[in-house]
Amino acid sequence: MNTLLSDQNLRDWLGYERPSDVEKFLKEHGINYWRTRGGKLVTTQENIQTAFGKDEIKMVRFPVGKKTQCQ
Repeated sequence: MNTLLSDQNLRDWLGYERPSDVEKFLKEHGINYWRTRGGKLVTTQENIQTAFGKDEIKMVRFPVGKKTQCQ
């Protein structure tokens, strides 16, 4: 399953308030992302796992509306 991660999911996961900080993190780590029509950042769980390598990081789950942490 390839979960779509919203701007809010990303800010909660990373602990950033500003979208520009989230975008900087995504760029620095080679995580593919795009912007919605309203300008919000979105990516997928698969994009994050691909950037970090599936062997280096366990499956990262992003339940909507809940804070999560990377294992």
